[in-house]
Amino acid sequence: MIKSMESKEAIENQMRVVIPYSRNKIYEIIANTIKFDDRDSKVFYILHKIFNTETFYLIKILKMPADLIEDNIKSLDRLTDSVIYSGCTEYNNVINNEIDIYADIFSELHNKIFYSSDISSSFKKSFFLKTINLFLSISKLKPQNITKLYALISHICFISSKITAAFDKYNRQIALREQDRSKWDRKLINKGLGYLDKSAAGDYITLYHLKAAVSACHCLSKSYEDTDWHKILSLYDQYLQFDNSAHVELQRAIVISKIKSPDLGLEIAEAIKYNKDLDKHPILYSTLANFHLQLHNYEQALDNYKTAYRLSEIGIEKSFYNNKIKICDKRIKMMNRYYLNKSF
Repeated sequence: MIKSMESKEAIENQMRVVIPYSRNKIYEIIANTIKFDDRDSKVFYILHKIFNTETFYLIKILKMPADLIEDNIKSLDRLTDSVIYSGCTEYNNVINNEIDIYADIFSELHNKIFYSSDISSSFKKSFFLKTINLFLSISKLKPQNITKLYALISHICFISSKITAAFDKYNRQIALREQDRSKWDRKLINKGLGYLDKSAAGDYITLYHLKAAVSACHCLSKSYEDTDWHKILSLYDQYLQFDNSAHVELQRAIVISKIKSPDLGLEIAEAIKYNKDLDKHPILYSTLANFHLQLHNYEQALDNYKTAYRLSEIGIEKSFYNNKIKICDKRIKMMNRYYLNKSF
């Protein structure tokens, strides 16, 4: 079994010593990733060659067997560094396109890493700070999509700020409502607000602007009860103009339930229940279960949590759903005892 040789202290030392990449180094990184036609190879290159990620974590993040990881490492070690020059319109267009790919790749990667139960909180924070450093270094090239980069940096800052509060000592996820907000990293939140402000300088809005704005609403709330759900709803209304998928509709239903009632949230979620994009996704069933739980429909909540547990492939999610299943079981037994006693 491959074990991580990186101690918590070593990771924290890395976090304190994050050195910006030089302009030439950024051009070299972009030139090398352009060689790869597929995203998986680009991701592997950045994780291994740029972030120096250990094999132990490569296996966890990429879900690859150790022998395939080693083969990929050998292939990359034979890679000859390329050079790309600025000033040429053709190359500048290629660079902007590659940066857009980076943004999409790291947005997906961060969700995967943040919610992984196999990856330590200290590694997560280290990884996020390395990503922020990479994109800040890229922003020095003054690409056309610089405001999109600032929005993504802002969003990552907000996500990173919650890591300590979002997981318990057993690396189990803590719901946003139950997090100790005094553990949120205020320096990262302030940095995120600064880059969100910078992202507003452009002439257009992207999904990353909206994601960052939603995260900012949560980070600026003193408590869960103080959350500005009306503002978040207006952001999701804009979100639908970019992405009218069932996933976004479901998130919007959750926000509406906070403003009006769980009944209305449930009604909206039920309307998209049979959408092919969601019918095999655990988030649909966990959302339905949450609404039923709030409405004290414990049997329906239990059934939906069980479906979410069965469909989920992420350990930290399965643990969360399993805890909810136990809560529903307890409440069903309590209700049964109550009705039994009442019948006498």
